[in-house]
Amino acid sequence: EQLLEEYKAFRAREDISPWLEESALFAALKGREELKELFWWEWPEALRDRHPDALKQVREEEAEAIDQFVSLQFLFDMQWQDLKRYANEKGISLVGDMPIYVGGHSADVWANRGLW
Repeated sequence: EQLLEEYKAFRAREDISPWLEESALFAALKGREELKELFWWEWPEALRDRHPDALKQVREEEAEAIDQFVSLQFLFDMQWQDLKRYANEKGISLVGDMPIYVGGHSADVWANRGLW
């Protein structure tokens, strides 16, 4: 029960939810047999152009795949935070990097075309 509450809180976090939900939806779409070999700009118009009704339908149809994606991100985050805490307690700083290139066929570009 506690883990479920932590999962719900993770999924609702304002700094995570926007990219997480879009990434999960994108991954679910990419996993569809009819879309596997296509770039997002080759998808049917309703999906390519993110029509709200089409996205709502996908979220319903792909709820299990979306939840699985989010769950894996949640579990990774938990493990990463534990590792970071342990390393910091030992006087070790972990430094990450930020990608300077965003792939065209990505959730980031598909969901935020105005930025790219």
